[in-house]
Amino acid sequence: MNAWFPPRPITRCQEHTPAVFRARSSAGRPRRTALWLKTALLVILAAFLAVPGSALARGSGQENEECPRSYRVQRGDTLTKIAKRCGTSLQELIQFNPQIANPNRIFTGARVLIPPPEERRRRADQVQDNPEDFTILANPAPPSRDDFERAGIDPDGDEKWIFIDLSEQILTAYRGGDAVKTFLVSTGRRGTPTVTGRFEIYVKYRTDDMRGPGYFLKDVPYTMYFHGAYGIHGTYWHDNFGVPMSRGCVNMKTEDARWLYSFAAIGTTVYVRK
Repeated sequence: MNAWFPPRPITRCQEHTPAVFRARSSAGRPRRTALWLKTALLVILAAFLAVPGSALARGSGQENEECPRSYRVQRGDTLTKIAKRCGTSLQELIQFNPQIANPNRIFTGARVLIPPPEERRRRADQVQDNPEDFTILANPAPPSRDDFERAGIDPDGDEKWIFIDLSEQILTAYRGGDAVKTFLVSTGRRGTPTVTGRFEIYVKYRTDDMRGPGYFLKDVPYTMYFHGAYGIHGTYWHDNFGVPMSRGCVNMKTEDARWLYSFAAIGTTVYVRK
């Protein structure tokens, strides 16, 4: 008499999947998938490396040394982006390229001269030794005769006043007709422009909280108001100076705002030109 054995339990996977197909699914297909993914990643990596100027092509540790001596502006570039890419500063690029009339307006195809590595190192050493000597920008556009008249300033006098050129995104501290220091700033954006005309600083705060629709900024340093809520102040939330960034105020680097705060007293004229 033949012995009887109970049927083998069938799992859900075994019930619908033949043993041969299971072997291929659990072994061959994952290996083929992994190989396909590795191949795709290698193709993508090779494509990035083949694009001149791409982040991967430059490499993370050698991007400063590989920047060309003369950089051709690409679509979407700004001087700030170029400066970061080439390991220099926006202000240094402006000083090295006096042909750029407006740092906020560079055009695709234009050439930007990049300070060579040895020049950047030399200037970095100089800035460290004499930081005050490198806050002045190259060739700022001076006020016209009409500007002096509208500001109520005698160019032959020695009155302290502040001149802000919105088209150039530059602020200059003056004594009469003599420029004392010039700074790159960020003024109001298109939807929230900075007011133009002649004003006077009417109040100063070492720090001030600023709030409005959708924002709150605590302890904004070296704030000087010259017209309602419009003021000049230090900025810790961005470093994109030379580009309109604000809701109407004049943004400065904190160290620049500190200098201007000491320079200007309550009653100092502020003249803003488009």
